[in-house]
Amino acid sequence: MEGNKSNLKLSVLIVAYNSERFIREAIDSVLNQDVDFKFEVIIGDDASTDGTRKIIEQYVERYPSLVSKCYQYKNSNGRNNYPSLIERSKGEYIARLDADDLFYPGKLKDCVNYLDCHEDVGFVYHDMEIIEKDLVSSTFFSKFYNQKFVPEKANIDHLVKYGNFLVHSSKVFRKKLFDVDDFRLQSRQLNAIRDYYSHIQNCRDGWKAGRIDKVLGGYRIHPHSRTSKNNIVTRRLGSLQDIVTSINLSTNCGANNETIKQGLSHAYFSAAMYFLCLGEEQFFLDAIDSSVDSHFFFSDKHQYVYENRHLFQQLKKEFF
Repeated sequence: MEGNKSNLKLSVLIVAYNSERFIREAIDSVLNQDVDFKFEVIIGDDASTDGTRKIIEQYVERYPSLVSKCYQYKNSNGRNNYPSLIERSKGEYIARLDADDLFYPGKLKDCVNYLDCHEDVGFVYHDMEIIEKDLVSSTFFSKFYNQKFVPEKANIDHLVKYGNFLVHSSKVFRKKLFDVDDFRLQSRQLNAIRDYYSHIQNCRDGWKAGRIDKVLGGYRIHPHSRTSKNNIVTRRLGSLQDIVTSINLSTNCGANNETIKQGLSHAYFSAAMYFLCLGEEQFFLDAIDSSVDSHFFFSDKHQYVYENRHLFQQLKKEFF
């Protein structure tokens, strides 16, 4: 690791809230990276009520030229924590790490090298192991059902049409592409999922999203994470609303109306299939009906499910 803050190539921003159980491992996974460029680590805490800040202070004291802190004194539900870190950062590139996730060896070097070598790419991302109960269950790419539609270099159309195809902690992007004022403004309309809009924003004006087909990090799912199975219906409904809002906002970033229609159709269809799997018939019907508001079918499967939407149990047996 190298921490002189002049001519920084990279800023690593660690986003924390009540993360005392995992944050040491997250910070160490950054500090143990083998790189040949200068970087900084800024840890942002969103008014934690556990021992997170005590741990952060230990690292700031131990690595004063490398690690710094940025505290929120009133919980902002993530709205202010991340953009405040962006504003304080000095690197040409930004890597985000949620405090319960991990960087694996080679992550920073590979991502920085990719951006250096691909001047048309606004952000780069990679596969992540999914960690549940401290055990690796699978990888994110293997679970993303639209992966076959996403090329190595994707654009804003792929993000809007096929959904969020990356884990936020896998992303490294060019700082100049992050519009903090726009992000803060649009975040007022988003309750939980704000990373999707930030990816869309980073692909405005023709910038690409580049993929590295390697597992370079760990994505942790636990009872307090957004993707845990607690309150799954409520969480999925909230996620759907944020996804729909982000797709509609993509018009500000250059997405055309046809792409937006396809993205909305897919978002509602995806939610409908989720509720079908759960056995939630009314939520399924609401979502599948909304999926054809734009008079567009995302796929033959979408059309088939819609046309047979009142055969709920038959569809559930057929697909799940």
